[in-house]
Amino acid sequence: MARFISVAKAANLIGVTNSEMQAMVSEGALPVVKGKIHIDDLIEKYPHVNSADADMLTWVSKIKNAPSQHVSDKPPSELTRDELIVLAARQQKEMAYIKDKSKEYADMLREIKYSLVELQKESQHPNRVQTIIAWIEKKLSD
Repeated sequence: MARFISVAKAANLIGVTNSEMQAMVSEGALPVVKGKIHIDDLIEKYPHVNSADADMLTWVSKIKNAPSQHVSDKPPSELTRDELIVLAARQQKEMAYIKDKSKEYADMLREIKYSLVELQKESQHPNRVQTIIAWIEKKLSD
């Protein structure tokens, strides 16, 4: 699935102004399709960009652009069936996103732990490395 972001969002991710980003686009430094930049093109040119940050910006943008009427502002007894369905669907999407991100972070911690175990074998301070490994194991088990 192609992941395109707005020029403004791309500018935010790499830490430049919108006009600077527009200038880069005009100069052909980044390809644009229908006013959007593909996240892979941005990461190729700016490796420090984290695609998770782009996902989070998209998620925040969707929340900001949601209709101003919040069904959650009403007491549950006043919600219609359709409002309950909408609320449940939103909660499911948010939970799926959080679950996905949690899995990514747990996988990253496991990779770090593996690297630390290897490092511990060569370390002059194996007890210090073991302390970090133990902390990671505790966090993974929580």
